[in-house]
Amino acid sequence: MTAVCKKNSGKTANEWITEQVLEDIRYYLRQTDLSIKQICDKLAFPNSSFFGKYVKDHFGMTPLEFRNN
Repeated sequence: MTAVCKKNSGKTANEWITEQVLEDIRYYLRQTDLSIKQICDKLAFPNSSFFGKYVKDHFGMTPLEFRNN
């Protein structure tokens, strides 16, 4: 699957998934009033701590900072 994705799009399956998850995070943090916990659950993160680290690693700020920025 990954080889097919990479060959046809230039991106691996993991890159496509990560890109979509980051778009979902952007949407839920900026366009909804869902709590961080609700977003975490909706996107199937194991816990809020992991979600916070994931957001910080990709956006350089905490979920709350990202929401308020």
